[in-house]
Amino acid sequence: MSATPIPRSMALAFFGEFDVSVIDEMPMGRKSIITKIVSEKEYIKLRPWIIEKINKGEKVFIVTPLIEESEKLEEVKSATTEFETAKDLFPELEGRIGLLHGKMRPKEKEEVMNDFKTGKICLLVSTTVIEVGIDIPEATIMVIKNAERFGLSQLHQLRGRIGRSDIQSYCFLETKSKSGDIGKRLKAMEDTNDGFKLAELDLQNRGAGEILGTMQSGESDIPLEILSDLKFLEKIQDAAKRILEKHPHLEGLPGLKKYLEEKMGDVLA
Repeated sequence: MSATPIPRSMALAFFGEFDVSVIDEMPMGRKSIITKIVSEKEYIKLRPWIIEKINKGEKVFIVTPLIEESEKLEEVKSATTEFETAKDLFPELEGRIGLLHGKMRPKEKEEVMNDFKTGKICLLVSTTVIEVGIDIPEATIMVIKNAERFGLSQLHQLRGRIGRSDIQSYCFLETKSKSGDIGKRLKAMEDTNDGFKLAELDLQNRGAGEILGTMQSGESDIPLEILSDLKFLEKIQDAAKRILEKHPHLEGLPGLKKYLEEKMGDVLA
């Protein structure tokens, strides 16, 4: 079971590695998350609106890709720097802004999350440590800083931390690059909340990796044309099932490969 649109998982499912049950409906009462690409200046202009939402009891995530500053990525601020920036931008929230990242001790992380859940903290600056296992219905706004640094799968997973109630939620993808391939990729997040569609796009953009190996991304050992032809893949699955029904001893890759080599000869070479 996966809520993350991972291209390789999709490819494995296509090839019958496991059965797939598709759940493409949101729980009752949920609303689609409104996603917008913004610049840093546009994000700053959202300040009064964010304060208004917080005053209504809603909560905010600000997500950054780095725990610490990097000399190689000078344009990307660390979680600590973003924490200080948030305190300057929202002075009226003094004492109610929290910081969370993977280098904190488990007890510290637990205390911060409890404060966020109870409302002691209303704005949480965090790394991607929050991308799984977090369910806070009052969290309705997420700002993802340097969104171009994330893949579609991770952006979709992060976005899933909001929109967990009947309150309209908003995800803002802050980036300095709105054009080119980056803009096109982020635009997909604006256009759809459908993880299946995003997985297909991710499959095209970064590849499925190896179907018969361990690589999680990059050029696949199966042509993309085959991966994208669902009718052809269904025929392959049906044929494989018929072969195994007639020849159960072929269960497993070595036996099946030997059988195909005997039947198809030089075609596989």
